[in-house]
Amino acid sequence: MAKKKFMVIGLGILGETVTRTLCEEGAEVLALDVDPLYVERVKDTSAIAVQGDSTDPRLLDQLGVSNMDAVMVCIGENFPGALMTTVHLLDRGVKHVAVRATSDIHARLLSRVGAHDIFFVESEMGRSIAHRLSTPGILHEMDLGDGLRIVEFAARTWMVDKTISELALPKNFRTQIIAMRNELNSLVLPTPESRILEGYKIVFVGMTADLDTLMKVGT
Repeated sequence: MAKKKFMVIGLGILGETVTRTLCEEGAEVLALDVDPLYVERVKDTSAIAVQGDSTDPRLLDQLGVSNMDAVMVCIGENFPGALMTTVHLLDRGVKHVAVRATSDIHARLLSRVGAHDIFFVESEMGRSIAHRLSTPGILHEMDLGDGLRIVEFAARTWMVDKTISELALPKNFRTQIIAMRNELNSLVLPTPESRILEGYKIVFVGMTADLDTLMKVGT
C-alpha cells in the first residue's frame, strides 16, 4: 500500500509535532517554513523539509501540492499569509486543506474561502485540559464537535466481568464502547460478547452530558 502524502506548512511547535507524528505513523511528509531554523529541526524526520514562502504559488506547484492527500496550514501569527496560502491550495485542487485559526473572524474568513477543516489549538486544548481536571480518571479524550466526544478511562468496578451486551450502554447511557485496551495495553475492537476484565481501559463515544453521567456511576 502506498504511503499517504501530507504537507505541513508552518513548523512551530504545532507544525513540528504534526510532522513528527505523521512520520511516526508511516506517512510521507513534506514540511515547509520560511524560517531555516524551523526547517532544520525536522529535516531528519520528514521526507522533505523545504525553506520557502507558502504564499508563492510557483513554489507550491514545484512542490506538487496537488498530489498531496492533505495539507495542514499551521501558520499562527501571520493570518494574511495563512489565508493566501489556503486560497492557493484550494485553487490547486488539494483534496483536504486543514487550517489553524486564532480567532472567530479568522475562522469565518477561512470558511468563506472554502477551507475543509478549521481548528483552534488553544481553545480545544484548553477545553480538554479543563474537562480532565474537573473529571478525574479520563486518560484521553477527543472533541468531535457538536457536543460529541470520545473518552478513554479505566473500567469501573461495576463494569468488570460483564460483557458489552450485558452493560447495555446505548440503552442505559446513550453511549457506546468503540475500543478496549487489554491487560497488555493492546488496543482491541470489541464485539457484543467481549468481556471487560480488571485493568481494562475502555474507549467510549457519546454526547458530553451522557459520558459525564456514565463516568460518575459508582464513584
